[in-house]
Amino acid sequence: MSGTRTGASVSAALAVLWLVLALLNPETTYHLAPVLVAAGWPVVYRLRAGGRRPVMLRTLAVAGGAGTALLVTGVLGALGALRGPTLTGTGNALAETIIAIAAGVVAGMIAVGVVPQRRARKFPR
Repeated sequence: MSGTRTGASVSAALAVLWLVLALLNPETTYHLAPVLVAAGWPVVYRLRAGGRRPVMLRTLAVAGGAGTALLVTGVLGALGALRGPTLTGTGNALAETIIAIAAGVVAGMIAVGVVPQRRARKFPR
């Protein structure tokens, strides 16, 4: 279980760092922060736990990272701290942040092996 706690700590530390930076500089967009917060927990869990672990704990790590990133996004959105420029030029930093969180979730799923793998079809002989 220490991998889960360590992953949560890393994700929380990254979230606090992102929150503080964004509140101090609301005109700046930290494009990589939501990806790191969302993927931090599952990646660290994988590194600490190693090997195959119960799918429930792996899913918990992915959901925890996503939830942490979404919580910070909600706080920043409510405080008006997502006013910086976007990569796409659309002017909607909130939407871009949600997309970045989704990318972090996918990275986390790949890291812990939650992504379903296709099995080769076996044809009758």
